[in-house]
Amino acid sequence: MARQTERLSVQRVAEGLGWFSIGLGLAEMVAPQQIAKLAGLPPSPSVIATLRAMGGREVANGLAIFARPASARPVWARVAGDVLDLALLSSASASEGAQRNRTALATVAVAGVALADMLCAYRLSETDERARQDAARVHVAAAVTIGLPISDVYDFWQDFDSFPWFMRDLESVTRINDEISHWTVRGPGGLAAEWDAQIVSNQQDHMISWRSVPGSQIDNRGSVRFEDAPGGRGTEVHVELSYLPPAGRLGHAAAWIFGKSPRQQLREGLKRVKQILELGEIPLSDGPALRPAQPPASAESLRASEGVAS
Repeated sequence: MARQTERLSVQRVAEGLGWFSIGLGLAEMVAPQQIAKLAGLPPSPSVIATLRAMGGREVANGLAIFARPASARPVWARVAGDVLDLALLSSASASEGAQRNRTALATVAVAGVALADMLCAYRLSETDERARQDAARVHVAAAVTIGLPISDVYDFWQDFDSFPWFMRDLESVTRINDEISHWTVRGPGGLAAEWDAQIVSNQQDHMISWRSVPGSQIDNRGSVRFEDAPGGRGTEVHVELSYLPPAGRLGHAAAWIFGKSPRQQLREGLKRVKQILELGEIPLSDGPALRPAQPPASAESLRASEGVAS
């Protein structure tokens, strides 16, 4: 919601610049002599012709902004036009017949408009990039009912160190502090990916949400919600995950890690959680190993006890 509000705000600024561009362009095309006088430029035939051409460019830029108000390209085109206008004013101010005081004021005005254009174009570019990332982001969700009270299920999900017990290819989770943990996953051929995840929200017995910190190899985020299951059947666990697939060699590792069917992989992971909490079964490889409900001290010790190579 916040991103949408920000995007609409930037679009309104762009539309305002579009109206300004069309108004200025029409004035330059219809009354170039008056515009030349206001700017302190000599009303020579070449200046008049140049102003009319600039007016046509301004109108075209304005119409392009209205055609694509969410795009940064037409606003960046205005920035390029501002640079040409400043160059023209600088050149014309040294010509015979120019009124340098008015030319200086016109230069300041154009520079101010150029700054507004640049800020708007930059913010639109940022929102464009976010929109592209959101479109490329993979979203998965799954749910499971566990026959235990919410408090017990919530306590299990708080312990990120236990995640390697039920998440395939997750090598380790190391807690750095109360909010940040370091995740390591490994794919075929030794390909690995690592990132730091930060707790965004932790509402006891209700929800835990997290996201990777900026600069992580894999941009990802997720949340888990806990609700009372109907009929007193325990706890409903709702998990939502999303990630931005990276490119190149790391992208192949990510594809393996998250699987060709991320939703199916998530559902299988939740099934293992249900087995762990309800039955005390901790799945290893393709078959579960029966164990007490209390898990071992670490995933490594569990693998060692079962003779499974890490």
